[in-house]
Amino acid sequence: MGNKSSKQDEHDVSTLAASGLAPLASEDSLKNLLALAGDFYWEQDVAFRFSRFERMRISAAGTAFTVIGKCPWELPEVHPQPAQWSEFRATLLRRESFREIEYSYRNGDGARCFVSLNGEPVFHGNGDFIGYRGTARDITSQKLYEEEARRFRAGMDISGDSIYLVDRDTMLFIDVNETACKSTGYTRTELLQMGPHELLLTDRQTLEREYDEVVESGDKGFRSESTARNKDGSQYVFELQRRAIQSGNSTIIVSIAREITQRKRAEESAQRHSRMYAALSATNEAILHAKSPEELYQQVCDAAVHGGKFITTAVIIPNVDHASTKVAAVAGGGKQMLRDARISIVEDTPEGRGLVGTAFRTLKSCVSNDSLNDPQMKPWHEVQRQGNIAGAAAIPLVMRGGAHGVLLFYSSEVDAFDDEIVKLLSRMAENVSFALENFERESDGRKAAEALRQSEEKHRGILESMIDGYFEVDPAGSFTFFNDALCRIHGYSPDEMMGLNYRSYSDESTAKLIYEVYSTAYRTREPVHLNEWSLRRKDGTTAIVENSMQLMVNANGKPVGFRGITRDVSARRRAMDALRASEEKYRSILENIEEAFYEVDLTGTLTSVNEAYCRMLRYPESELIGMDYRQYSTPEMAKQTFRLFNEVHRTGIPVRSFDFELNCKDGSTLVGEGSISLIQDAQGNPVGFRGLLRDVTARRQIEQVLRDSEEQFRDLTDLSSDWYWEQDENFRFIQVSGSVLEKTGLPPEDYIGKTLRELPYRDASTEQWMEYQRALAERRPFYNLVLKKADSDGSVRYVSASGRPILDNEGRLKGYRGTGKDITERKLDEERIQYLATHDALTSLPNRVLFGQLLSFAILHARRYGRQLAVMFIDLDRFKVINDTLGHHAGDKLLQQIAMRLTDCLRTSDVVARLGGDEFVVLLQEVAETEQVAAIARKIISTVQQPMTLENQECRVTASIGISMFPADTEDEQALMKNADIAMYLAKDEGKNNFQFYSKNIQVQSVERLALETSLRHALERDELFLHYQARVNLHTGKITGVEALLRWQHPVLGLMPPMSFIPIAEETGLIVPIGKWVLETACKQNVAWQRQGLPPICMAVNLSPRQFIDGYLLNDLEIMLKETGINPKLLELEITESMVMGNIERAAMKMFAIKKLGVQFALDDFGTGYSSLAQIKRFPIDTLKVDRSFIQHVPQNAEDTAMMEAIITMGKALKLNVVAEGVETSEQQDFLAVHNCDEMQGYFFSKPVAPGKFADLLRENAGMQATKRPG
Repeated sequence: MGNKSSKQDEHDVSTLAASGLAPLASEDSLKNLLALAGDFYWEQDVAFRFSRFERMRISAAGTAFTVIGKCPWELPEVHPQPAQWSEFRATLLRRESFREIEYSYRNGDGARCFVSLNGEPVFHGNGDFIGYRGTARDITSQKLYEEEARRFRAGMDISGDSIYLVDRDTMLFIDVNETACKSTGYTRTELLQMGPHELLLTDRQTLEREYDEVVESGDKGFRSESTARNKDGSQYVFELQRRAIQSGNSTIIVSIAREITQRKRAEESAQRHSRMYAALSATNEAILHAKSPEELYQQVCDAAVHGGKFITTAVIIPNVDHASTKVAAVAGGGKQMLRDARISIVEDTPEGRGLVGTAFRTLKSCVSNDSLNDPQMKPWHEVQRQGNIAGAAAIPLVMRGGAHGVLLFYSSEVDAFDDEIVKLLSRMAENVSFALENFERESDGRKAAEALRQSEEKHRGILESMIDGYFEVDPAGSFTFFNDALCRIHGYSPDEMMGLNYRSYSDESTAKLIYEVYSTAYRTREPVHLNEWSLRRKDGTTAIVENSMQLMVNANGKPVGFRGITRDVSARRRAMDALRASEEKYRSILENIEEAFYEVDLTGTLTSVNEAYCRMLRYPESELIGMDYRQYSTPEMAKQTFRLFNEVHRTGIPVRSFDFELNCKDGSTLVGEGSISLIQDAQGNPVGFRGLLRDVTARRQIEQVLRDSEEQFRDLTDLSSDWYWEQDENFRFIQVSGSVLEKTGLPPEDYIGKTLRELPYRDASTEQWMEYQRALAERRPFYNLVLKKADSDGSVRYVSASGRPILDNEGRLKGYRGTGKDITERKLDEERIQYLATHDALTSLPNRVLFGQLLSFAILHARRYGRQLAVMFIDLDRFKVINDTLGHHAGDKLLQQIAMRLTDCLRTSDVVARLGGDEFVVLLQEVAETEQVAAIARKIISTVQQPMTLENQECRVTASIGISMFPADTEDEQALMKNADIAMYLAKDEGKNNFQFYSKNIQVQSVERLALETSLRHALERDELFLHYQARVNLHTGKITGVEALLRWQHPVLGLMPPMSFIPIAEETGLIVPIGKWVLETACKQNVAWQRQGLPPICMAVNLSPRQFIDGYLLNDLEIMLKETGINPKLLELEITESMVMGNIERAAMKMFAIKKLGVQFALDDFGTGYSSLAQIKRFPIDTLKVDRSFIQHVPQNAEDTAMMEAIITMGKALKLNVVAEGVETSEQQDFLAVHNCDEMQGYFFSKPVAPGKFADLLRENAGMQATKRPG
């Protein structure tokens, strides 16, 4: 492209300035500004030929051809769309600005690159057109990303499984495939506005925990089954695979779902069939044992209810008149309901055209799988609704070609009676009919033989499935029939068992017992239950069995043998014998130990004691059992004992030793040293206490005498602050006197015979210890030798010792003597001064100085061993609000608690420090990967946001965390800290309460944010801020009753800015106070202007920010503004949030009542998203309750939101508040709110926020409509 001369540059800048389009004063400034806007800067002459084309960013892709002197459409290797170039040339000829003109070219490597042009015409000061200028952006990465996204979308849509991508942070779908849309019935647009908890029958908190488990599982993922609800409300079951992937700083949950509803229904059907087979088996057993039709009926009903899981089963038979019916037997719920129901078998009546009557007449099974919607069942709909009956089946009992009665089944499930179930029920009815025919003794031989064969087969099946042994014996006691279980108990094969007599496997006494049991059953003809005896197995071992039996008689009532059940209880008997032996051993040990043993129940009443306990208290056992511990202890001792019992009961932790003063029967008193432990039953429930006691009365008396003697000695030695010592020639202590124990923590006897090195002292200074050793070697005095000793409780003592040698007459060394003193206080003061220089005084964490030293050392260590480390910069969100609202004392307590929480989150090798204010910094040493750092950051965020109580208020703060890695980001200590700080500000911009890793892009974003803040500071003076207005409508009349003023910013370069992009910056920098003041004044002036145009007066709602609310000049500013604008104070409504007033309730209420005296109204905005209670709301002068849009969003489809909305409206009415629903977007929501007596609504369904003129038209039109509604 080439560079122009400096003179030419000056000419270009002056030309731009003359055109009125250059806001900067120099070419350098212009370049800096343009570098923020694009990758290239270009200029064209009047013929649209490029005269200048400069790269503004190093990262921008270069061009592979020369552009100077050519028009864009003349460039080689450029591939535009012809239609686009034609439109572009027309734009240039019209001298109009253009945006985002895209073209592509191939670079020197042959790769395709994409560029986007932006330009504007340049005119001379006299108005002559002199060309174009503009910027160009390299959009190659964006285009390649879009192409990759299209390929990814095509791959997703090909899949036959439903694929969902969920952002873990927002819990919203970010992409779905076509299969997912078809499966749910939602469009992709609808799904992308939803979260997974709105499809799955799972609450959001549970789903978030499941997602966190998926994230922690790494590449393993999770597989599960779940149930979802389609758009039409139907439910389906699917198999779900989940895996987490990382996309930038976001965690994406990829879910692949495969519908398995039909498979699950098939499994449920199989379960129903299994239950029916069980019921059928139980029915067959009932047929075997029933002695009359009535007993058979009842047993069949019981079997069907318990085995088939029907809610009601009944046998319906006709009365004598064959018109009405009666219930012969019924089981399950609704017995009385069924007996009271009018059921007929006559076709001429509605009651006779139901299932029972139809089945009786047609001899065919009749089924209603959705009885509440079946016209045939209409006469019984109310009864079935009360009994939760969803389906019914009537199966006729056919005998001799006619109906004898009907089996009636009720189920709580729809579609419970499929063809297979009906077949099984028909088999059940056939079996019952067969049994009835047997009862009536019909002599059809063939049918009787076949029925008997079937019955025996079923009987055999039941018997062989039993765990217990079944047997039949002849009158002599020899086996004639048995099942496999009995063979296993005896250890014989079936062939060996057949004909075996009870005397063959019993000894003489057992055989006699068995004979007596048989005789009793024969004589009384009553069953004999649970007789226990032993038998010899084939292998010679003995088994203990439990037997029940009854007499068998033939059709004529003649005894033909016995039948019964045998159960092997050998294992149970062995366990009982072992338990008895253990108890006897336990009792023997207790009776022979010297310690007194006791057991009490939960009331403290003795239930068991040993002989030693009786001797100690001088009571016989018969008197002690049943006594309460209060009866043999003093009142004070009884209270102490109760506390000990209660502590053991509460914690389950035994008390190993305590002194218990006891009153003996003879009036004497003793001291018992005892223990307490908890007694629990088999289920782990506490049932009492046990423990041991020993008499320590004499020992406690001796200990008291010793304590008195030691106290006298201590009084004497305490008179001196130093102590005296002597050593022999081997430097071993031979005498120590004075307050040595108090000063050093060691008694004198611990010194005797030991050198200083053998005592638990450590030299505080290596140099001083070496000098001491030289003094001893040279027989010189030594002075102020400082030694350190750690006590058992962890505290440290410092002592100073000085000594002189003892020499005999010949000058030979006899030893040393000297004094010692305690200098702990002085040394601790010195250490404290050093500590305060390197630690934060409030939190005791390392301060900036010490952290810098530790970080430098960690970097050297990591560089030497090739390891990674991370620095986290943590800033607390909302700390200033709490500190300003509750006071500095509460703020200090909050910082102390946060410091402890951060310390608990980290490893012992990591470091957390406080830099000042609400800023903390963390050093993570030896980290393997960034995911490990991210996991710690998530843990910190979760821990910090837990609630805490300050000044009797529950408060929460969150943390914004910036992370910088060594050596990936930088290898310099200061740069690490700076990068982490920059990343922390990105976390703030991303909504706070999150963490961000540093990257080079963040640096750019930080500069952009600073530029945005600078622009915001000039927005007011440049008239870039303006207001839009959104109507508030009476739900019952449709009248516009109010309006909310909403702030907008038209940035000169970036265009219309969304409020969330600059409101947080204004709040953080304090700009919100003057901006908020301007909003108040502008909104009030606009309201007055509308009234002067003849429009009806309405209430103007203006949001107050937290900074505005705590501003000390708010009340004064409101008074001035009301006076200057002339607005009626009653038409001004200030909107505040719950969080703004809950920090310091008293202060907030005081300020609100002061403002209320001006006549201004108050509205509580976003109600339901905070933590206020009903009692707290009543303390504030609130006029209006604005319900947050999150409660309206899913009304009336979501039952929970519907119930919550109803409760809020009811509460608002109870408090006599005007209730306004925000975010109303559908007619269903409007109708719901109107029905439930909500006062007003606000939302896109009626009107979006509009400019003042459009709102005036809207208000004028609404007023006219209201006038036409009036009579006359």
